[in-house]
Amino acid sequence: VPSHKESDDIDGTLRKMRLPFTILHLLFVFALSSIPSILLNVPVGIAAKVYSEGKRKKALANSSVKIQALDVMLSERITLSIVLVPTLWFTYAMILYFFSSFDGPAISLSIMSMPLFSYMSVLAAESGMIDIKDIRPHLMRLK
Repeated sequence: VPSHKESDDIDGTLRKMRLPFTILHLLFVFALSSIPSILLNVPVGIAAKVYSEGKRKKALANSSVKIQALDVMLSERITLSIVLVPTLWFTYAMILYFFSSFDGPAISLSIMSMPLFSYMSVLAAESGMIDIKDIRPHLMRLK
């Protein structure tokens, strides 16, 4: 029968052996969850960021009252996103229609599910960011 100290040593060793797996699992889940976000949200986010930054600079140049013009930037991002998200989905629909062998119902189902997948990718990205924050303590324990 192993003593209490030997049992603690074995448990500590097993925990250390499990750490690399935990880190790899967190990274894998984050990478996997970012795929829908990259396809459905990132193109609109990049375009909105670039466009709103230009509008913010223009508003700052034309106003003597604005300090940072963050209100202009936010409203421009929202307005542009309202227009670009359906445009992006329509573009994907055209790509599916002309360059794939899918039939009409399959393309319709793909397009109708894009809002759900877009929302789920936002939730997955949020969860992924929490996982990224959880990796640091695991890395610190490896030392």
